[in-house]
Amino acid sequence: QDLNTSHTYEIAIDGPIINHNNSMTLLLRLSCSPCSLLLSTAVLLLPVVLARHEPIDIVIKYTGGDAEFLHEVSDYASGNQVKEILAKRDIVALTVESEEAFEKIKSLPGVEAVDLDLPRSAFVVRTMSGRVLQNLNQEEVMPYGIEMVQAPEVWPTPEVDENLVVCVVDTGYDLGHVDLPTERDGTTGTNTFAGLWPIDGDGHGTHCAGTVGAIGNNDRGVIGVRPDPDKFEFHIGKGLFNSGVGTDSTIMAAVEGCVEAGARVISMSLGGPGATRVTEEFYRSVYEDDGVLLVAAAGNDGTTEQSYPASFPFVMSVAAIDSNEKRASFSQCNDQVEIAAPGVNVLSTYPENRYRELSGTSMACPHVAGVAAEIWARFPSCTNTQIRNVLLRTSKALDDDGCYNAFGSGLVQANEAYKMLAESGCAAGDRTDNEPNVTGGGTQNPDF
Repeated sequence: QDLNTSHTYEIAIDGPIINHNNSMTLLLRLSCSPCSLLLSTAVLLLPVVLARHEPIDIVIKYTGGDAEFLHEVSDYASGNQVKEILAKRDIVALTVESEEAFEKIKSLPGVEAVDLDLPRSAFVVRTMSGRVLQNLNQEEVMPYGIEMVQAPEVWPTPEVDENLVVCVVDTGYDLGHVDLPTERDGTTGTNTFAGLWPIDGDGHGTHCAGTVGAIGNNDRGVIGVRPDPDKFEFHIGKGLFNSGVGTDSTIMAAVEGCVEAGARVISMSLGGPGATRVTEEFYRSVYEDDGVLLVAAAGNDGTTEQSYPASFPFVMSVAAIDSNEKRASFSQCNDQVEIAAPGVNVLSTYPENRYRELSGTSMACPHVAGVAAEIWARFPSCTNTQIRNVLLRTSKALDDDGCYNAFGSGLVQANEAYKMLAESGCAAGDRTDNEPNVTGGGTQNPDF
């Protein structure tokens, strides 16, 4: 290639070091004109990078039931501290001090796979964070997104499962907020290495939870998709630290807590680049073996790059639109996007009995999770895949804005989904194309 022109080049070097992809390579992206000198310099510097001895966060899939392995592997952990143990999935997460320790763990008997514990973050656009409101204690506001997804049209219909558990995996939850369900309403949570679930030092988790379940008819604040705390239960997983960042292992531990609490829908307004074998198998197991519907934010780079966990086929990837049903400029558009929801200037709950407008695919995600729970509570005999497919088949088609697969099947529509299931039953969500139940993204809906 002509190095005198302006291009982006990638060099892949084998090695278990931070900033690598699923094949465990380091990618150096060079954008320059000309690139010859910089390219040569980068190659010369690589041995220095590879030789650095820095702590490495890893996740390990091991042979089940091997208690001795857990004892042995803890000897390699930084400070002998294991961060997370997911016993049901045979996964353990820890930090090792060097590449040498990493290599030794890979060779231990019982190790099936070792991957980096990749960083993840909340998918909120910080530069678009809107006003903070403290004067909603005298009135109740219906955020525009609640009506756009047709939630109020379904509220009068009878529910069969009034204890359906919805889980929000995020930065925590402002337990005691006047407009959110409390422990008296059945709200529970899972603590992880990221911290305690009832503490939300960021506000992101409290905001997402409010979109799902802010209390209605209380003459204050906002209304969520599921406004009656007597008709559902919240479980909160502390997947991210109070700074709004976390890792695959803290998120998986939070998700595992949701599963153990009986959650049928899990909302994850978070993610990041790169996928690993361990995490993909984890989400496959939660979806296929436990029958949980997983919903995640598509990402905020405004490109066709894939973010995870949303881009795993076992997870519904949610794009963001504004109040005019136009694609949010930051919203990812790729072949794994399945559905869209409001995600620009969304008003919801915020710590210390406040309310705030935030933007991001993070804000779109809980709209879909809330609708899924609203519909599933009325048709509890359906499977997660049937509920998923009905949401896709009844979504509202949106105008193409030139970005590939910007909206998936379209804007989620609660009432249309309800009517389809009321008329045709759970079979309305079956595949009709003789393909596997789960293909993910644009191919999940064979009618799209």
